[in-house]
Amino acid sequence: MNDFDTLVSHASEIRKIATYQRIEGKRRGIFGQTIPLIPWFSDCNLVLDLGCCNGVHSIVAAKHVPKVIGVENDIDYPSCSILRQYFRDHVSGYDDNGRLSFLNCSIKDMPDSAKQADGILAFNVLYHLDKANLQVVRDMMSTVKKIIVQCRMKVNNPANNLHLPDKVIPFLQGFGFEIKTRYGKTSRPVILGWK
Repeated sequence: MNDFDTLVSHASEIRKIATYQRIEGKRRGIFGQTIPLIPWFSDCNLVLDLGCCNGVHSIVAAKHVPKVIGVENDIDYPSCSILRQYFRDHVSGYDDNGRLSFLNCSIKDMPDSAKQADGILAFNVLYHLDKANLQVVRDMMSTVKKIIVQCRMKVNNPANNLHLPDKVIPFLQGFGFEIKTRYGKTSRPVILGWK
């Protein structure tokens, strides 16, 4: 097991990333629950990280997938660059080899090439999408073979009801996905879907 695999599989190492992000004035995500799931995408060719925020999930996915695109309409490029440099400096064997890119746009404004993804990471994002952006996600489901959605039980002013597991599950099943739900120690259940 190399250092990167150790980083992904051990919560103490994941907390180091969270601590590093706090130094930068940000604390994002429930890493212990979501990062260990990312290697599941290793048989995908292109994974989109919708609502990628600072890009930590995109960066981890780049180790396992030939092409990863992080999409955020309010992306903090310096944060993404700093985090990528942290991985290069502190994680032996990490090099994204140009497999990782970020788009600063809404989902509906992504280039057509990005819409051909066969994997989607959607951590705490679906319920923020307006009708136009959600329609793009629906249109992409014909090429997607794996998806991970993280939900929240309580959301202030969601754009739709896709923050609740009992709404996300039938949404994904409508596109032919088999479903497994994981509940961690938080109120943010994770739903895995595959075809």
